[in-house]
Amino acid sequence: MPDRNPAAAGSEDFWRAFMTDPFAVRGPHRRDGVWTIVTYQPGARRVEILADCDPPLPMQAAGGGLFLGVPASVSRYRLRIHWPGGVQA
Repeated sequence: MPDRNPAAAGSEDFWRAFMTDPFAVRGPHRRDGVWTIVTYQPGARRVEILADCDPPLPMQAAGGGLFLGVPASVSRYRLRIHWPGGVQA
């Protein structure tokens, strides 16, 4: 299983997994009983998780265009991406 830790984003194994099976390292994942969401948005200023039942959650920038969030619940969600020229939701 590839390393899903965004802090390891510089590793060769991480990027090999990202290129061959992107959803192995991004998207929602459950690890040690905790859900995390990872997204790759190079150039974004910030990213938020918008869930049906929870308030918007700012994601933590992990460097290299990766963002990490730990939502209160993992129901349906979408991302609000803040780009230099505008916002995409």
